[in-house]
Amino acid sequence: MSTEAQSTGQQMRAVTFAAYGDSDVLEVSEVPRPSVGAGEIGVKVILAGVNPFDVKVRSGAMADVMALPLPAIPGLEFAGVVDEVGDGVGDVEIGARVVGWGAGHHGTYAEFSVARVYVPIPDDLSYQEAVTVPVAGDAAARAVGEVEVVSDDVVVIHGASGGVGSIAVGLALDAGATVIGTASARNQDFVASLGAIPVLNGEGMIDRIRAATPRPVTAACDLVGNGVLPQLVALCGSARRVVTIADPGASDLGVTFSGSQDEKSRRETLARNLELLEEGTIITRVADVYELDEAANAQDLSSSGHAGGKVLITPISL
Repeated sequence: MSTEAQSTGQQMRAVTFAAYGDSDVLEVSEVPRPSVGAGEIGVKVILAGVNPFDVKVRSGAMADVMALPLPAIPGLEFAGVVDEVGDGVGDVEIGARVVGWGAGHHGTYAEFSVARVYVPIPDDLSYQEAVTVPVAGDAAARAVGEVEVVSDDVVVIHGASGGVGSIAVGLALDAGATVIGTASARNQDFVASLGAIPVLNGEGMIDRIRAATPRPVTAACDLVGNGVLPQLVALCGSARRVVTIADPGASDLGVTFSGSQDEKSRRETLARNLELLEEGTIITRVADVYELDEAANAQDLSSSGHAGGKVLITPISL
């Protein structure tokens, strides 16, 4: 969200960046609070999720495909409280707890944000639990859906301990599949706790996958993008049931690169994933919560690959 977007005339605190670069371009600024349009809600943000996409936008890696007026406010997802409803909104009321996506895929590292895609938070879920789901759950559902997992499948989730991976494991298990989850040595126990067969990643991984089950692997989801697609294709016998969310070279191998969903599908996926989280079918974990002025540290941890869970930002003093 650009800080120059139409505003209410009121001010708010937000993380902004006025130029592309490393995390040190992030700063806390007083900016106009965005106005709410038709079909939108205004949200008092309690927590914002930090995602790899945020880092790509801030670094300028997305500049050629997604023009973003600067200065801008990063942040894809939020959990918070409805404090304003736009024309045509009849499914939530002021004061409702909601979780969702920032309008325009930006603007949630702030005290207030605007959303079109949102879902009420179930009573049994906390803000922290709910905010782990929008972005990671959407990616996981797309990946598992692309390979059409069924009950007799043996599915490899490459990167099973991450935010997307832990949800993907739950979704594949819910479909009745046997799941093999790859992860680092320190995350083997966590992957096992999800219900997957843990396999150490790195050199020799494919041999370890083959040894993990007597049945052949029938599908694979690459959530890491570290060059393993050729091996996964060979493991599955073809590219037909291999998908990646992280390897831009997928098309060279005939592998599906999972993209984004429309707003209606995104909302439906979020609602379903919250139900699965509430009943314990999918499991997520939070690494740490940072204040707005610690956003650089939050993004650095998120992009390190060693967060050990979802990294969050809050505009509320801890």
